[in-house]
Amino acid sequence: MQSVIGDTFISRDGEITYSDVEKNQVVCLFFTAYWCPPCRTFTPVLVEFYNDVNYPDKRLEIIQISSDKDEQMFMDSFNQVPWIAIPYGDSRNISLRKRFKVQGVPILMLLNKDGTLAQGTGRADVQTEGPGCFDRWYNLVN
Repeated sequence: MQSVIGDTFISRDGEITYSDVEKNQVVCLFFTAYWCPPCRTFTPVLVEFYNDVNYPDKRLEIIQISSDKDEQMFMDSFNQVPWIAIPYGDSRNISLRKRFKVQGVPILMLLNKDGTLAQGTGRADVQTEGPGCFDRWYNLVN
């Protein structure tokens, strides 16, 4: 997975390394943009899901992949979420959109341990099943 997503990420507390990411049972990529109305509607739902799944023990990491038009939009979005992100302007934002053929946002994708796509319908799962889908996700990627 490291060869796909990279070595370093940002969090509200500073830099996070891949070794912190790989400790999680499930890793998702969240393709989003602050200017996108469906993204702004889904993000609070995903925040609640993330917090529920990670209580009391951290099991899920979400990596935000931005399609924002400028760094201020990215920061406005990123400051509202508890997960990590690839920094604004990092070439991985474009390369990951291309790799996973992302045409629109928001999209929540689950990754296998090798960095390949396990499932691209995480958004629908979160919206219809809530935290109950996590065990199925875990079985899917492990």
